Amino acid sequence: MASPGPKRKRRPRVGRPAAERPRKAARPVATPQELDLFFALTLDLLCIADFDGYFKRLNPAWERVLGYSRQELIGRPYIEFVHPDDREATLAEAAKLNAGGTVVTFENRYRCKDGSYKWLLWNSAPLPARQLIFAAARDITGRKRAEAQLQQYADEISDLYNNAPCGYHSLGPDGTILRINDTELRWLGYSREELVGKRKLPELLAPQSLTRFQAEFPRFKERGWVRDIEFDLVRQDGSVLPVLLNATAVRDAGGNYVMSRSTVLDNTERRALERMKDEFIAMTGHELRTPLTALRGALAILAGGRHGVLDEKGTHMLEIAVESTDRLSRLVNDLLDLQRMELGRLQMEKKPCDAARLLRDTLGALQPLAEKAQVKLETAPADLTVQCDAGRIIQALTNLISNAIKFSPPGESVQVRVERRNADAVFSVEDRGRGIPPEHLEGIFERFRQVYDSDAREHGGTGLGLAISRGIVQQHGGRIWADSRPGGGAVLRFTLPLASAAGGEPGGAS
Repeated sequence: MASPGPKRKRRPRVGRPAAERPRKAARPVATPQELDLFFALTLDLLCIADFDGYFKRLNPAWERVLGYSRQELIGRPYIEFVHPDDREATLAEAAKLNAGGTVVTFENRYRCKDGSYKWLLWNSAPLPARQLIFAAARDITGRKRAEAQLQQYADEISDLYNNAPCGYHSLGPDGTILRINDTELRWLGYSREELVGKRKLPELLAPQSLTRFQAEFPRFKERGWVRDIEFDLVRQDGSVLPVLLNATAVRDAGGNYVMSRSTVLDNTERRALERMKDEFIAMTGHELRTPLTALRGALAILAGGRHGVLDEKGTHMLEIAVESTDRLSRLVNDLLDLQRMELGRLQMEKKPCDAARLLRDTLGALQPLAEKAQVKLETAPADLTVQCDAGRIIQALTNLISNAIKFSPPGESVQVRVERRNADAVFSVEDRGRGIPPEHLEGIFERFRQVYDSDAREHGGTGLGLAISRGIVQQHGGRIWADSRPGGGAVLRFTLPLASAAGGEPGGAS
């Protein structure tokens, strides 16, 4: 293969140096006609003014937005059309441009040809070399009107919030006060600066209320609401304000608890009325106990036949009289027990008790009632020792179980259990009755509270059993609550401290 021959050298071109060659003329970015078209098509208001503030050029949008023709504005000072209240601020912005500023943004009101004003949002920039100012403005009147309406609504809502006849507050996850209205501040005697972001609600609770708050708060976070919970708040001067609290939890998209909103009602008058009522009940109860005892004794003598034998009709009427007297006696005794509990005068002798024996003793006493109602009582063995007053806990269990028997259909069963949960024993009584509506779950432990109007007529009872059970459990340092779904039965639970956790030594039943 023949090798390639030597490369031929290219001869340089002969001509003028590049620096001496003529350049092509630069084409302008836009012709004046094209700039006029751009100005005409732009929806915003465009203008050019000199540093003295006189219009030099405007686009057609000025006529569409403000009603002026360009000929009516060119050569006139722009400040002449600014609302008198906005002129000082507008001149201050213009001074920034004259002092070498780059771009300034501001709002002002501009006069229309019909005498009305529109809000404009301005962006302005200087062109120092030509002593000109370029500016673009956008009509924001609609936005300003909407903002004014929103502010009016916000002011009205704020006024309603702060001057409502009840207190309102919001708490963070750790109980820190995030917001509180003026009404509650007046009640407590604090300023907003002293509480918001600095204090936690538990710090304002009286000792007994703090214990209840700590017991209720985990359940509140789980359920998301509480209704009509009574607390005592401590005012700045040290006095106590009884309140009734309703709270709702707020959760994020992931279902996590982030804050709570609460309504607070002044409970002072209601508490005073309840105190008067309790005093009246206590006095009446004591006055009734003696004649009831005498009446019951007289009925027993009649039933024994010491003054003659009654016929069938008389015997039936006597049985009704005895039953009514016994029911009235139970009511008086329940009222007095409840009164003593609320005054802290109910005597309790707490010691280690076998939880299984407490259940056996209670179920044994209630077996006749269950058989009469054709309801089966079921329980499971448990090896737990609780610190309690055995008699009072049996009283509480009796109230819960007899209540479950009453509302169980014939042929169903009532499950009674006790199990360990951390340092507590949890007693539960579960029935298969009609259940409790969600709105009544908290209220069933109030005095004389009936879920359905017909309950008192159909099932009898004093209407105080669950209230007494709650008082007994609370005096043991436990808590009591109900879970249910309509038509699916109900479960009533309460906690008691284990003997070891309460500082007692395990032992047998009392």
